[in-house]
Parts: sequence; structure tokens; C-alpha cells
Amino acid sequence: MDARSETQPKGNVKRKALEAYLRRKIADGHHYFKRRKIAAETDLSSKEIGALLFQLQGSASEFSVTKWGYSGGTTWYIERNSE
Repeated sequence: MDARSETQPKGNVKRKALEAYLRRKIADGHHYFKRRKIAAETDLSSKEIGALLFQLQGSASEFSVTKWGYSGGTTWYIERNSE
């Protein structure tokens, strides 16, 4: 076990990893995502991503997260909040 995992809960590390991924992907402002696509590009499962996006949707973070549609899986619209 490394020092970082000893000081941060596992869920927090996963949330930080997702937030870093989203920052890279929406550098120009906004993007539509399917959680299975994020899972394919990260070490997170589709289920973990869904739970984390739901948390981000309900929190005051740097992202605005909106559940956009549900055909063939939920689509999430994510944009940076104005600073």
C-alpha cells in the first residue's frame, strides 16, 4: 500500500482520478459522455463512474453535471463552472 492510499479514502482517490480525466476532456468547455466510454479510458468501472458522476452532480465542484438522456445508457453533459 502506498502512502497516498493510506491518507485518502479509496472513493476520494477514484473521484480525483475522474475529475482529472474530465478536466482534460473538457478543456475547451463542455462535452457529452457515456460512462462506458470513460471506463474504457480509465481504471474505473462503469458502475463507479455512474456513482461518482451522480456525486459530482449534487456537489459544488468545478463541474456542472447534467444527466442528459437515456438511450443505450445514460449520457452525461459536463461543463466547467464559471469561476
